[in-house]
Amino acid sequence: MRTAKNYRVAVFRRDPQGGTTTDKELFQEFQRTYNVELRSFWQRLFSLKGLKYIGVVEYTQPESPALLLLDTASRNSILYAFKKPHKLSTTGDWVDWVFNIKSLPPHRYGLEFVQGWNGRKIVLLAAVPWIGSVITAVLWSGLTGDVQTAMAIASYILTASGGR
Repeated sequence: MRTAKNYRVAVFRRDPQGGTTTDKELFQEFQRTYNVELRSFWQRLFSLKGLKYIGVVEYTQPESPALLLLDTASRNSILYAFKKPHKLSTTGDWVDWVFNIKSLPPHRYGLEFVQGWNGRKIVLLAAVPWIGSVITAVLWSGLTGDVQTAMAIASYILTASGGR
């Protein structure tokens, strides 16, 4: 269940000078908001979670926002534009879409950044101790000529890095 406690709010407004905002600028601002205002430095550095998709949320009641059902293609296109704004070929389609949704009465809409486990970070984290133990075994056996001790030390490194 979604509750207001699970959300942080960041506000994005149209350029106050009346200039035109391009799709690239819009998604660069979304990236900045997500990476600076919604996630701390330590979360960005150490978290094993990453952005899975961006959903559109309707706030009919402040304490219970409802996720609008978007098809997978729409979710993927929003996520693609978010991750690679420099590759957008349109100049104002996304901007128009966002501000058209915003102007629909009587509800309020927002974007939901949904995080999930990042497989790449998890594999990297698991591979570091394994690679370290293999390097240790090869170096130890090469320098001392004692393969049995090298394997024992390498297995200890791998076991100790596993926790518990």
